[in-house]
Amino acid sequence: MEEYSQGLPDEFASKIYGLISRLNETQKENEMLRAELDRCRRDLDNARAEIVKLNNDYGRLKLAKAFGLSENSKKQAHNRISKLVRDIDTCIALLKK
Repeated sequence: MEEYSQGLPDEFASKIYGLISRLNETQKENEMLRAELDRCRRDLDNARAEIVKLNNDYGRLKLAKAFGLSENSKKQAHNRISKLVRDIDTCIALLKK
């Protein structure tokens, strides 16, 4: 019976060290997953911004084409509309401050 009681603390200590080791591994994995999640969120935000930009560009091109003008006139109209949109974006940004 003495042998059994002496082995118990060592077995308990090894289990505790094993649990601590697993906890540390889990915390490291959690940190890596959080970093990956942040990266994925940034990528998603960038993709959404790109979609909005492309939709705006497409809308402007459709508008320019609807004028039925020559290619040169379409480019001028597109440039003018782009400038107006940038000016509006600037105004909105200033109003938000």
